[in-house]
Amino acid sequence: MSEWTARLRRVATSGKTHTVVAIGAFAASGLIGIYSDQARSAISWTLHRSVAVVLWILIFAIAVTVTWWARGEAFRRQRHIAITPGQYTIETGAFQHQVGADDQVFGRRIRYLERRTKSRHLIILLHGIGLDANDFVPYMRSTDGHTVAITSFGFNADEAANHSYEPISLETHAHLVNGVIQRLVRQNPGKNLVIVGFSIGADLILRIGDLWRRQGNTAPQLHGILLLDPNTDHSTMLISRGFAAMDLQNPLEEFKKLSQTPATLSEFQNISEYLYKISKKNPAQLQRHAKDWYEFWPDNDNYQKFLTLTTYLATTCPNIRVRFSEHFEQNFNRLRNASKNFQYEGGQFVFADGLLDVVDIDHFDLISDKFLVEQVTDLLRRPSPPTK
Repeated sequence: MSEWTARLRRVATSGKTHTVVAIGAFAASGLIGIYSDQARSAISWTLHRSVAVVLWILIFAIAVTVTWWARGEAFRRQRHIAITPGQYTIETGAFQHQVGADDQVFGRRIRYLERRTKSRHLIILLHGIGLDANDFVPYMRSTDGHTVAITSFGFNADEAANHSYEPISLETHAHLVNGVIQRLVRQNPGKNLVIVGFSIGADLILRIGDLWRRQGNTAPQLHGILLLDPNTDHSTMLISRGFAAMDLQNPLEEFKKLSQTPATLSEFQNISEYLYKISKKNPAQLQRHAKDWYEFWPDNDNYQKFLTLTTYLATTCPNIRVRFSEHFEQNFNRLRNASKNFQYEGGQFVFADGLLDVVDIDHFDLISDKFLVEQVTDLLRRPSPPTK
């Protein structure tokens, strides 16, 4: 009896449900009948909006997919473009400058790292004291430009204990690096040449520029020059001054002194990495190079020598930028004021806006890949100077 009761209840419930559904359907059909135009408009609006939404979602998905693929492809291309070591043998026939009796360079090598791309830009990079081409590797991996980082004679780590790479004069250094630059230009005709120097590497560009002037304006066709924290006089040469006076029998003491100079934790991290790197180099090379540079720059001449050398480069290549780190802030206004009154070869030379500037980052951050990409890209965007 209870089974039949349950069945009857299910039927009754089912009947109620069908009744409710039927009433609802009847009501809906009545409403659609009454408001058929409005209903069709509503349905049409909903369909159009739905199609538009689907289309926008589809377009967005395609854009994201294409972007993701393009970035992945760029990354894959970047990984496949290797940074390779290269070298030039120093030959007597290719070296016109008179070498000092103590500068034993012939038959030795100048070494560099190169990331060759199909770019129409050739970017040559010169390192700071005690550093080498490897310090530019992060930047070389971050740019599409054809990049070459040159290591100065005797500053590769594996040359530290090689007696064939004893210290040489600053004049010979300038001639050797100039020779490499000129050779790279000949091997890459038609490419826009940009030279970048960091710290003493920037000083070396100024010195090579003076060499071009003394040789009768033998500078190659330049698209741009970027000088990062060049020295201006003895006031900017804290590290070089220490190395110049270093006791070669006990170089550790000078490294300890330099480790005490940072004022912030980030500066301490930078100087620690720097000291770790240069401690593997030949201390005699460091001392000779630092001593020659310390003698090259004056004690205090109101920036006249620096402005003279910079002006020659600016007249040779108008696309020149000089960027100082935050440590130069206390001197920058004096340099800027001196540049306003500077006389060049008997006439007034006006420095272009933006040629000299100071940025709020640390010395070693100037060779970070992010900063270098930004600065070099800005130079490359500018039109090429007129052909000589």
